[in-house]
Amino acid sequence: MSKPVMITADSTCDLSPALLERFHIKTIPLTIQLGDESFLDGQDFSPDMMYKRYHQDGTLPKTAACSIQQFIDFFSQFTAAGYEVVHLDMSCPALTPTPAWLPRNWRAFTPWIP
Repeated sequence: MSKPVMITADSTCDLSPALLERFHIKTIPLTIQLGDESFLDGQDFSPDMMYKRYHQDGTLPKTAACSIQQFIDFFSQFTAAGYEVVHLDMSCPALTPTPAWLPRNWRAFTPWIP
């Protein structure tokens, strides 16, 4: 018998709320650094905040990868519930650190990789 599938993505995919709801996609928020401040993308940070800050002082945001523990906590909630996980993220390291970071740290996820 096959397991149900949970689709996940990192927040830089910027999927619409309608798409997230339609396909039950869960997102892990990346950290957005805006000057000396840090925010969780999609939770306490919005594009409007970015544009406002840029117009105020020219500050552009940077993203930071989730920690290994954040990824483990995020994925394990689905695997513990019996799901297979398919994870999507942007493939451009200039836009998100996840595609460069995750493969280097894959050993932390070997309990879930068949």
